[in-house]
Amino acid sequence: MEKPCCIGTVQSEDALKGTVSKVDDLQIYVSRPEKTPEVAVICWHDIYGFFIPNSRLQCDWLASLGYLAVMGDLYRGDAWTPSHDWAVFGQWIGKFTQEQLNKDFDTIRAFVTKEFPTVKKFAAIGYCWGGKQVALAARTGALSAGISFHGIGFDVEDIKESKCPVAYFVPENDQYAPQEAREAFAKTFAEHPEKGLIKIYAGCTHGFAVRGDYENPAEKKGLDDVRADAAAFFAQHVPA
Repeated sequence: MEKPCCIGTVQSEDALKGTVSKVDDLQIYVSRPEKTPEVAVICWHDIYGFFIPNSRLQCDWLASLGYLAVMGDLYRGDAWTPSHDWAVFGQWIGKFTQEQLNKDFDTIRAFVTKEFPTVKKFAAIGYCWGGKQVALAARTGALSAGISFHGIGFDVEDIKESKCPVAYFVPENDQYAPQEAREAFAKTFAEHPEKGLIKIYAGCTHGFAVRGDYENPAEKKGLDDVRADAAAFFAQHVPA
């Protein structure tokens, strides 16, 4: 990811329903379903992290579907903001090493296992920057399913090396998902349908599933459609 994406529409924090726990220096947003959870969904935020509530609100949506949803503040309070200088974006994002992100993934799973012993399976979702983290985590064997919403860093090896099905939900207008990458993913999934799928959402732009302008009919329809598709994908592979 060479430059930041637009912050888009910021939702209200007043709508948040979850709570925050802490493991060492890692804050974890936890949204609980009404029933006893058997599947936990680890959520990876976008570059705006906990600076805006949008990513955390996706945890609340997942909880409404019956999943335990957890999201770590992987930037530890140092999320990207519109006031940052774009010229330092590469330096900023380079601070968050894959080694540390992998450790945080382990920490979050250990937290869930300890605090919610009824959980037997893990799935994951990620938005933008977080979408790539889903692709990488799917390689580890720790997940039973994953979903990347307008993710970055498309690499067909992520599909081939994945140990679980992953859905890639991509807006029609997205500079981070070049046409050649979309075609390569579609071809690879056609050859390996058990690995997941890619779907394009007409009229939508990068960020539509988490920071979209839902006064725009196309983006509101995109949100409704992608949430229905995500719910169906998880219902197939990791039913709550």
